Amino acid sequence: MSDNLTKLAELVERHRDGSLDAAGVAALDRLLADPQQARIAVGQLRLAALVAGAQGAMQPELGARTRALVDASRGSRQLRVVASVRQRLARKNRQQVHRRWVTLASAACLLVCLFVVVELKRNPTSDTVPVPVQAVNQGLLLSNGTQLHPGETLTTVAAQSLVLADGSRFDVGAGTRLTWDAADRARWHLADGELSVAAAHQPPTHPLTVTVPEGEVAVIGTRFTLSVAAGRSTWLSVSEGLVQARRASAEWVPVPEGQALNLSDPVAQPQVRDSSNGVAATAQLDARIVLAPLARSRLGLVLNATNDALGRSLARPLAEAIRELGVGVLRYSAPGRWSVPPYAVATPTAFGRGEQDAGFDSEGRRQERFIDADAFLTLAGETTTAACAQVPTRTGMTPAQSDLTREQLIADASAWVAHAHGRIAVWEIGQETSHHFHAAAGQTPAEYATDLRDFSRAMKAVDPAIRIGATSDWSPERVDALLEKARGDLDLIVVRHFDWGNRASFQAKPVEPWEINMITQRLDALPASERDRIRIAVSECLVQGEADHPQRGDTWHCLAGFATVGWMLSQPRIDFVAQRAAHWDDDPQHTASALNLDNHLAPPGRMLAIWGEHLAGNLVRISSTQPGLELFARVHGGQTTLFLVNKLEQAQALHVVAATPLRGVARCRRFQGRSADDLAPTWGEVPPPTLSADGLHTVLPPFSLSVVDIR
Repeated sequence: MSDNLTKLAELVERHRDGSLDAAGVAALDRLLADPQQARIAVGQLRLAALVAGAQGAMQPELGARTRALVDASRGSRQLRVVASVRQRLARKNRQQVHRRWVTLASAACLLVCLFVVVELKRNPTSDTVPVPVQAVNQGLLLSNGTQLHPGETLTTVAAQSLVLADGSRFDVGAGTRLTWDAADRARWHLADGELSVAAAHQPPTHPLTVTVPEGEVAVIGTRFTLSVAAGRSTWLSVSEGLVQARRASAEWVPVPEGQALNLSDPVAQPQVRDSSNGVAATAQLDARIVLAPLARSRLGLVLNATNDALGRSLARPLAEAIRELGVGVLRYSAPGRWSVPPYAVATPTAFGRGEQDAGFDSEGRRQERFIDADAFLTLAGETTTAACAQVPTRTGMTPAQSDLTREQLIADASAWVAHAHGRIAVWEIGQETSHHFHAAAGQTPAEYATDLRDFSRAMKAVDPAIRIGATSDWSPERVDALLEKARGDLDLIVVRHFDWGNRASFQAKPVEPWEINMITQRLDALPASERDRIRIAVSECLVQGEADHPQRGDTWHCLAGFATVGWMLSQPRIDFVAQRAAHWDDDPQHTASALNLDNHLAPPGRMLAIWGEHLAGNLVRISSTQPGLELFARVHGGQTTLFLVNKLEQAQALHVVAATPLRGVARCRRFQGRSADDLAPTWGEVPPPTLSADGLHTVLPPFSLSVVDIR
């Protein structure tokens, strides 16, 4: 039998290289026709040879015969596992591959699965096994089912992987442009993005080479990552072995394992990635120190203007978009924009009534359009979110409504509580109460504290379960007056956080809103019973920017918003933070528009949804003294997730040192724009960073967020 197996391996190899003649095909058929021989072949044949054969230009009849080999051994427990995998792969292949290729792909997939099962049996601690990608007609079949041929450029939206004929593996990040040289099959050109290479041993006279705009890298056999940010910087990071690198028209420089080289700097030398000389930043991770719990009830969205009120034929229901965002709180600011005084009709109607009832600015011009009040309450129910709304204290939204008396407004607020019938959990009293315009009262600290007390008592008499929030632009004097006069009637101090910093200030300083810190200090001074009961809520969170940085939903505004929300979630006193907003009137590219005009995620919404995906477990301590980085870490169910924001215009090497061992990297996803002003940044899976005995090593591209899941 061993002679037959040797002969079988020889015939498969000859078929792979195209030298198998008609007599050889007949001999191969005879060897595979005997079920007993086929059954023994499954257990004993070198499966690597079969996989190599599957990667070649396999003919349909050989594919069918190979499939018959597996069918002949259905009794094997090993093959029962393979059969279930085969069914799933067959369904996927039918969607991605031309009908003529189905027979070949099925046979190749079966052989690959057999190889995977054997390897898992040999190494049961492995969570994943790389599966070689097939070579077809001198091209490469990518992990998404498409082919890449010499001379062609791969431009990725999501991460891709491919395995070369020699076994070298390429992991190509999202937003990458990689070209296979037309003349030299061992030469590749990386124009932009990220490429991680696990290179098989190469001939010393003809190594695998990757060129970048600033130079090239040659490798005999090692692991490394290249990160190219077009027009800014290129980093080489070596995780295993030795890589030769050179800049244009310069000498070759050896870059050993554990070191990184900035190819964009003409005088830089390879440096140890975790050294203290500034080449790499070091972050300290301690999952034992909990900062704050994460829960869906702590993240919200402001519905200050929505397209459901515009009469458009939407491609997507608003409720579906809210579910994708993952928020647990919906804030509705329209109650402060009165239309018909509710005390004059049978049921309250002061909420906005769609397009015909808009918000107005100080000169009476239409500013925003609102979803109907009852539609908002229905939406909150459909999405199982807690509703938050506001009532005015002294005046309406327009000059014509300025004659409402204080008693009428208190009665009206109470009528709204009754109408909501428990469906609104938090009521904010007033809107920007320290200002003098039609949306606000322009009240002194003492006047507002008195109003808060009286509104709260009247509204809680209708429904004691509601929570009352005080809202203002807070100064120490206003907080002190509120806590002195009305702290027994108060549940939340509500902050509206509009960050007016520009790009330079965003890069230079960490997120740390002074207003929230000031309120926290004053709450800490209260008796324990009240200190723990009164919490802070951020009902509107928005990164505005300044005149030199327009309010667009571009990459840097999105990253600033993500870091700001992350900081607030890390504060245990903050009850919830709500991002402003679902839509900013009809402007889908505004930094306040989480959704586009068809209710799909705009870039600011993607940032919110990344937090929304991780609202369980705890935020834990991770810190770095490196300016320009904002780092967060979450622990949940035995898994740690790192959120690594690079606010700088150049790539930043990072070494994360953990207080407890990190077992393995499950995956890495990245949000990144081609520039700070990019209005269409990408979000997708990229090659994972390197994990070694001394921690996690990675290179963060400019203006990017990397989300790393660690087992």
